[in-house]
Amino acid sequence: MMPRILVVDDSDLSRRLIGRLLIDAGWEVLTACDGAEGAVTALQEQPEVVVTDLEMPVMDGFQLARLLKSDPASADIPVLLMTSYADAASRFWGRETGANEYLLKSEVQEKLADAVRSLRESSPLDPNRSVVDAPRTPFEVLARIGRHLDARLQEAVLVNRLLQRGVEAEDLEAAAHVVLDIVSELVDSWALALLVVEPAGSVIFLRSDLPASSAESRALVESMRSALEVPPDEVVEQVVWPAGSLSAVVPSELEGQAVDSAADPDSIHLSLRGGRALLTMLPRKPLRADGRERRLLEALKSQLTLVLDNARLEQRLRELSMVDGLTRLLNRRTVHRRLVEELERSRRYDQPLSLMLCDLDHFKNINDTHGHLAGDAVLKVVADLFRAHARSVDIVGRFGGEEFVLILPNVQKAQAIQAAHRLLTAMCSDRVVTRGGVEISFTASFGVASVEELQTVTTDALFALADSRLYEAKNAGRSRVVPSDLG
Repeated sequence: MMPRILVVDDSDLSRRLIGRLLIDAGWEVLTACDGAEGAVTALQEQPEVVVTDLEMPVMDGFQLARLLKSDPASADIPVLLMTSYADAASRFWGRETGANEYLLKSEVQEKLADAVRSLRESSPLDPNRSVVDAPRTPFEVLARIGRHLDARLQEAVLVNRLLQRGVEAEDLEAAAHVVLDIVSELVDSWALALLVVEPAGSVIFLRSDLPASSAESRALVESMRSALEVPPDEVVEQVVWPAGSLSAVVPSELEGQAVDSAADPDSIHLSLRGGRALLTMLPRKPLRADGRERRLLEALKSQLTLVLDNARLEQRLRELSMVDGLTRLLNRRTVHRRLVEELERSRRYDQPLSLMLCDLDHFKNINDTHGHLAGDAVLKVVADLFRAHARSVDIVGRFGGEEFVLILPNVQKAQAIQAAHRLLTAMCSDRVVTRGGVEISFTASFGVASVEELQTVTTDALFALADSRLYEAKNAGRSRVVPSDLG
C-alpha cells in the first residue's frame, strides 16, 4: 500500500494544491474540510502523517492536534501544522498541543514534502495496528473531545491542589501528609504508605484503617522494604498517623467491607534527588491497569516527586541553618532561641531549668601541636559525648569555638552538677588518635547555673551566671565543675 497522508484544510484550493505536492512525492492523499471531519478520518483511516491548517471552522488545527495526541488510538500519528502566522505564541501553543512540526504556508511549496518525509521516518507507525471504537461522525468526535478535556481538567485540578498544598510543606513529614491526602482522594484504600530512602536514613509514613501491628500492615511495610532493597537489619523510622483518616472518605457501598487477606499492594516508584521513594496502596478494590485511578496516579508522578524533593530541600536548608557544620550540634543562634522557649515553659509551669556551659582546656595547644584536623576530631568526639549523655529532651549545642552548651529542662541545680561531673569523667577517660597514631587526651571546664538561683529570670541572667562559673573553673585550675558541690 502507498503511504497515506491526511490533509485537513477548509480551503478547497489549498487542499488540491497541497494534495498535488504530496501525490507528486509518491503518497496517497486523504482529505478533510475541517478539524472535526479530519479527526473522524484520522481515527478511522490511521494515516501516517496528518497535515492540517491552523485556522478552520468547527475545530481548528490546535484542537485537532490536541485531540489526536490525547487519544491512544491516534497519539503516535505525527501532526504537521500549517499557518500564515509566524509569531512565537502560535509556535509555542503548537508545540504544547503536541504538533510534531510547524510550517509556514509561505514555505509549503519548498519544504512540505521533506517535512512529511522526515516525520514518517522519525515516527513510523505499526502497519498492523487496529483502531477500536473509532468515531463515525463529528458529533462523536466532539463527545470524545469532551471526555479528553474532562480528564485533563481532573488532572489539572489535582496537580494544582497538590502543588498549592505541597509548596507550604516545610519538611518531609508535612509533604508526606499532602501526598497521602491527595492519593486518598483518588484511591479507596485500607492503607497508604510512603517509604523514603535517603543516605541519612529511611522513614515510612503510614496512614491506615488497620492497626499498625496487623498482619496486613506489617506485610505492607515489609513489601516496601523489599521493593527498595532496604536491608533487613537497617532501622527504618515509622511515622504512623491515627486510624480512621481513610474510612472518612470511603463511599457507603464500601463501608463495613472486610479486608481481603489476598489483596496485593499497588506501588508507584518515585525517583528523588539523592534518594528513592515508594508510594504504596492497599486498595479496597484492585486497580485496573487501564483505569482512571492508575492514569491519574501516573500523571501525578512528577508533581509528587517535586513536592517531596522541595520539602526535603527546605528541611535540609533549615537544618543546615540550625546546626554547626562540624559537630552537627545546634548552633549558637538556635541554642539561644531554644533557651528562650524553655525559659518560657519553665515560667508557665513553674518547672526547674538548668544550663551547663563547657569549654575545652588548652584547646589552642592541641591545634598548635597536632594540627587543626586533630582539633576538629577532638571537637567531634566531645559532641558525641554530649549526645551520648544527654536525654532526649535536653538541648545540646556548640556555642562557638571549643565551647559547648547543654540546656536541661526540668532539672534542678544539683542534678545538673551531677550531669556535668559525668561528662567531665567521660572526657578525662577518652582519647583521640591521630593518623600518625598519636593519642590526644583532653579535659574541660564546666559552669552550671539554674533558674532557682536567679532573682530576675532572663536568658541573659542565666547565661551570665553559667559563664561566670565557667571562668571561675578556668581560674581555679581547669578540668573541674563550678559549683562543684551537689547542694
